[in-house]
Amino acid sequence: MQAQLSTPFSSGVQAQASSSLNDHIAVIGNYGYFQARAGGRSNLGEVGIGYFANPSAKQHTSIFAGYGLSESDLQINDGFYGAFYPDTVLTKYNARQLLSRYSKFFVQPAYGLLFSNRVHLIVSLKASRIDFDNIYSSDKNRIRTPYGPTYHFEPATTLMLNFPKVNLGVLLQWGVHLTGDKQMQDSNTARFAFGLQWRLTPKKKE
Repeated sequence: MQAQLSTPFSSGVQAQASSSLNDHIAVIGNYGYFQARAGGRSNLGEVGIGYFANPSAKQHTSIFAGYGLSESDLQINDGFYGAFYPDTVLTKYNARQLLSRYSKFFVQPAYGLLFSNRVHLIVSLKASRIDFDNIYSSDKNRIRTPYGPTYHFEPATTLMLNFPKVNLGVLLQWGVHLTGDKQMQDSNTARFAFGLQWRLTPKKKE
């Protein structure tokens, strides 16, 4: 089992945990708290299950699928956000605050390459389908979204520096959030994160 804590630069904190059920099946959990670019906050929780394999001693592949729920509170601060992002959902409904809830299904394949006992590179792509359940304005009136589900793609590269003697790793991550959905423009397009990873059970020898 391993746990990971990371922080996207200037935007929040994210905690992840994973545990293998056998040599190829694992479960994952993820919780994030983020500050929206518009001003406000967003909470996200995800769970998933997946398959992993090791084609060689220095390679590993995995694919996970799962479900998540999120709640966001977006705000306009002193007119700045509406002036520079006039097509967003906030200004579209002439609201200074919106409360939204959505659910998501995701699939996330990944490929990892171990250069040495200390350097580990992981490339992943997270594809999600998002359904907005409810959007409320600041006066609690419900706003119906004008379209159906939207789709999001999040490619990412993670560099892990491992310290095997203490079961600890330091990670640096760069990712991109690709979507044409105006409802989600509070999300930063480019994302950088720094974090720590703990291995709670000893790694099996290859």
